[in-house]
Amino acid sequence: DADSASPARLEATLKNWTDADSASPARLEATLKNWTDAELRTVLQPPKFLKLSDLECRAVVTAKCDDDVKRRKNDECDSSSSESDKEEEEEDDVAAPLRRRLQLTVPEVKSIVQRAPRVVLSGEKSLRKVAALKGLGVTDEEVKKMVLRYPRVLALNLDDKGRLVEKLKTRLDLSDLEMRKVLTAFPATLGYVYESNVEPSLATLQRELRLDRGDLKRVVLKAPQVLGYSFDDYIAPQLDALQKRLGLTTEQLAKIFKRQPTILGVDYRRVVAPRLAAIQRRLGLREAELSGLVRRVPAIVNLNFHDNVSKKLESLQTCLGGLRFDDLELKKLVLAQPSVLASNVDATVLPKLAKLRRRLSLSDDDLKKMLLANPALLSYSFDANVEPTLSALQTKLALSDRDLRALVLRLPRVLSLNFQTNVIPKLDNLRRRLDLDDDELRHLVLRLPAVIIYSYEANVEPKLAYMQTEFALSDDALKALILQTPARLGYSLDNRYRRRADLCRDRGVPVDVVIKRASLPDAQFERLLDKYANAAPNAKRPGERTS
Repeated sequence: DADSASPARLEATLKNWTDADSASPARLEATLKNWTDAELRTVLQPPKFLKLSDLECRAVVTAKCDDDVKRRKNDECDSSSSESDKEEEEEDDVAAPLRRRLQLTVPEVKSIVQRAPRVVLSGEKSLRKVAALKGLGVTDEEVKKMVLRYPRVLALNLDDKGRLVEKLKTRLDLSDLEMRKVLTAFPATLGYVYESNVEPSLATLQRELRLDRGDLKRVVLKAPQVLGYSFDDYIAPQLDALQKRLGLTTEQLAKIFKRQPTILGVDYRRVVAPRLAAIQRRLGLREAELSGLVRRVPAIVNLNFHDNVSKKLESLQTCLGGLRFDDLELKKLVLAQPSVLASNVDATVLPKLAKLRRRLSLSDDDLKKMLLANPALLSYSFDANVEPTLSALQTKLALSDRDLRALVLRLPRVLSLNFQTNVIPKLDNLRRRLDLDDDELRHLVLRLPAVIIYSYEANVEPKLAYMQTEFALSDDALKALILQTPARLGYSLDNRYRRRADLCRDRGVPVDVVIKRASLPDAQFERLLDKYANAAPNAKRPGERTS
């Protein structure tokens, strides 16, 4: 009788099983004798909606045997019922109460059956466990997530778990919402005893990694699974291996762990070490460079190299179409902006580079030079950062599209500046100091784009003041000199102007040579001084200071 799972059907089902599949046939038979007909039908002839394969059926029965489920009261079934009758099939489906209560889909029920058949076969008892979970303050949707993430939560003894929850909330200063997030992310927490499991782990973790209460709370919220790890048996060996591999100090290791506590969820020997080796090999990194990369972006430890990191690097290397970054250029980009490895290159980085290319009419070579000069562009939002800066700069200086393109190509760093708080004050100060009109200001900036990134107070104004005093320049003369050669604002005050003025005085040469010939390299300037000195060694020198 197929519906009642006759001994003949059982024998036919089990005869090809091996010890590797489960226990021996004798043990299976002894165990299955205590099952109810409803349970046997659920496993050997599961409802069609589950669509379990033969292998999956074996896994279910194996798990059932291993759990050594006790015999429950026999549910009377009508052996003449037809499987084509949906209503009667659902009555025989012991998973139906849980399925209806949590509004589970067919694939979700199948997943639960495969991972924890004991939960499904517990029938109405599982509903009482759902009610107990609800009593801890979680919502229906959160209960569903907990069961799907860890089906065995419905097999736990949930009595007095409210006490565990309250102690955790107090220990970590968790709000109700934060506590629910911890339980939803790591339902196995409810299987622990606070005094003997949770508190010792938290105390050791906090002490060994020098975490304050806020740090510990953030760690648990990011990686609740640490509540179930033994520090001595698991956490310490994992962190020690990572520390030795990357040559980290204790402080550096603690900083990485606080930023990315989920690294403990990845086995170092089997997973992390090969990933680090693959990244190092692909980018040709030295040990110190690899260590710095992980310290800046700890998340890369959690990324699969072949399915994730390698594909991102390939997309980045070929993002210019026909013009590739070579391996050294790719390495430079990643070391300068390692966060790109944690971003979605195809979905976020490449589209914003395409927008930048269109906005400034850039060639592949133009874009390549910009990225190598300012790798931070890889992480900026075009719509929120780059485009507003371009528009504001173009409006402020009345730039044509061609002028804007030329300026940005010469100074890609301008796209990293906050225009309102950084650029505008500098331009306004420069305008006032030299009494510039709009055309003159635009001319100066286009000739010397770097003036935008110079500090006005610490760089530009001291130079202007020195020139005016040292070379006895009027306001108009100073303005004319700067507009004639804006690069004069780019030379070092100490190493170019002051040092050369001292040389002129030492050799009896007029100091105004310094400002007039400021563009000369040091060697050429000294030859010029020799020429002046040899031409009129005893002549009185204009502008020469007296002691």
